[in-house]
Amino acid sequence: MKYLIPAWYHEDEWWRDKAMPFYETHFTTEFDDMISLGNMLAKHNKSFELICLNYHSELRNFLYRNGLFESSYWSVFDAIQGFEPATPQPIDYRDLHWPQGTEFIYTPYIVKAYTGAHTSSNIYMSQEGYMTWIEDYQDDQIDKRYIFDDRGFLSSVTYFNQQAQPEKIAYLNREGHIVIEEHLDTGKVVVAEAFHDQFKQAEYPSMKEVIQEYLAAYIETHQNPHNTYIAASDSRHNALLTEVINGQHLTFSLFSRRQPELSTSDLQTISTAQHWLVDSQTQAAQLKQYREDTELATDIMQHTPFPATILPNLSSQLHETEIGLMIDGLALEEVNQQLDVLIPYVQEGEDLRLVLLTRHSRSQRAEALKDRIDEVNEAFAKAQPGYMLMDETQIAELKLVRFEFIPFEADIVKLISTLRIMIDLNHEPDLFLQISSISAGIPQINCQPTEYMKDKANGLLISRNSELPQALDTFLIGLKNWNFAFAYSVQLVEAYSSEKLVQQLNRLIEGEIHGA
Repeated sequence: MKYLIPAWYHEDEWWRDKAMPFYETHFTTEFDDMISLGNMLAKHNKSFELICLNYHSELRNFLYRNGLFESSYWSVFDAIQGFEPATPQPIDYRDLHWPQGTEFIYTPYIVKAYTGAHTSSNIYMSQEGYMTWIEDYQDDQIDKRYIFDDRGFLSSVTYFNQQAQPEKIAYLNREGHIVIEEHLDTGKVVVAEAFHDQFKQAEYPSMKEVIQEYLAAYIETHQNPHNTYIAASDSRHNALLTEVINGQHLTFSLFSRRQPELSTSDLQTISTAQHWLVDSQTQAAQLKQYREDTELATDIMQHTPFPATILPNLSSQLHETEIGLMIDGLALEEVNQQLDVLIPYVQEGEDLRLVLLTRHSRSQRAEALKDRIDEVNEAFAKAQPGYMLMDETQIAELKLVRFEFIPFEADIVKLISTLRIMIDLNHEPDLFLQISSISAGIPQINCQPTEYMKDKANGLLISRNSELPQALDTFLIGLKNWNFAFAYSVQLVEAYSSEKLVQQLNRLIEGEIHGA
């Protein structure tokens, strides 16, 4: 059995709940290597189970959003609290036992319940419309926060002090009895007397020890010589996992978006694992050097966690020819230097447009570039025939250069089908963007060689910004080179398909004998 151990964690204490009201949901992607791997295994009917180490009150909805709803999972906190797997079940707050005379006031963000002369409650909803929190207030002072599981029951209660700071979290069972209490000032976890027989200790220094105890028991109960554990490398849980799981059965997946940089301590925490999966050329080189320095025998596989799949290419059907430029990861000065070359190029070309891609809605680069782009677009609009007869809406649509906010992978997939060519001059090109370019069959211009772009086949390598016009001409003047890049990309789609990636993973982890 393959076990996937993700790191879908809260930014602060990693085992805490990630659930937030819908209006606080950030425009950042949830997609990562574990979600992608789980989807690939499910697509090819390969059995696996997720092991979730953190408290996650909306786990079922999270899995649904990311295509893993049918996946088998085991949750540490479900085991602690005695919950069984079940489908999501929304709660209607009106069905709760409210004091007589409670008045509900509806706002765009919450439902306010006035329960007495000095008491009230705020009712919060998740992005799926499930009730996620109810907060009780006494004279406008927060007293408690009730956290509801997406399976339709109360799961925990957070207690606040007089300074409106959380001081204790009580984790409940299905009947509403307290199983454990986490004291937030000291981190100490106290087991309720009625549940002492389910734990080895009555008190623990922190929640990490509780999680480790339950995980170790689960691993021991399900021991099998053919079990493999693929864990998301994360400094918050790596040491815990290496203490519980035999390194011969453990693989760490290093995902550069989760760990952009690897410290010495990060490397030490993964050193007992038998295999390392890595998606970044820079980190692959760092791992190989560390392996050599420490005389480890760890197997390293550089791979893409994102499979390639044929995507429609609509660029030939559009009147304008759109050129994509990735600006994330570059210093503002570097972006401006590239624009110094690209803006004159699209101004002089026929029906050319420049699209600046960023994953960050209010990035400093985008804000700093706004005035320059507005000035270019204003001049472009004024040069159009009939400008004086256009209304504001028509003028606003006349853009020679525009920003595209692509926080989610689906946004990239949608946009990439309209681009004619993709430029990414980062030292390490965006991996998902490269795989999407292959999938859509569009050529790439990079300054760093990668296995996903072969020079003069499905793209070009350049060493200076001044080479950009000639590189663009190679693919935009005539169809021969563009068609060749398209055909070569189609071949790469097969090489980086989900089926091939799963086969490579099996060969690495299980070997030829047990490979699926």
